[in-house]
Amino acid sequence: MLAIIPEELRMAQSTLDLTSTGYRGRSDHAVRRQIVDAARERFSQDGYANVAVADVAKTIGFSKAYIYKFFDSKRAIGEALCTQIMEVLLDKAQHASRKGATSSERLSLYFLKLVDVNVALCKKYPRLADIALDAMRERWAPSVAYVEAVERFVSTIVQQGQVSGEFHARTPPNEAGRAIARAMEIYYNPLVLQFKLDELPKGPHEILRLLICGLSR
Repeated sequence: MLAIIPEELRMAQSTLDLTSTGYRGRSDHAVRRQIVDAARERFSQDGYANVAVADVAKTIGFSKAYIYKFFDSKRAIGEALCTQIMEVLLDKAQHASRKGATSSERLSLYFLKLVDVNVALCKKYPRLADIALDAMRERWAPSVAYVEAVERFVSTIVQQGQVSGEFHARTPPNEAGRAIARAMEIYYNPLVLQFKLDELPKGPHEILRLLICGLSR
């Protein structure tokens, strides 16, 4: 099981389509990344709910007022960190899918890795996983973008399978991709996954076999 390490979060470059971030100033500002790094450190130690903006500021020797020049709230900082977390989850899953020789294999590898890294996050960095749970529960922008990104990527795999003749073309790829992503969401949405751990690893394999069977010609 490959864990998500803090260095990977620090280096994450967001490509998620966010509709609301609470950012102030330039999005690429180095100070903003420094603030998020400090927040990750404090949230990892004490938990998101127990850390105030003033605590983050103190960690890096900034004033609370200076933090607000870059983020309009603690939630905005949490969303920035959540974006990093979900970018790493998606990147690892996409990288794993590239090893598949067929669309069926790519689909399976993608979801199995997405489940794997979500479980690793929960076990190795439970405090960071709590942020992802809050994001899903309250539908923060990064959590919505995360689910949409999964749907888009799966739709692409389905389209490739239809073009190659591996999958039937009776269902539009976008529609099929959304349906597959929603069926698998119980295993890659951390809010639901926490109640499904006893079904691993058998559960995802069974659903994937059924879904792929439905796609095949």
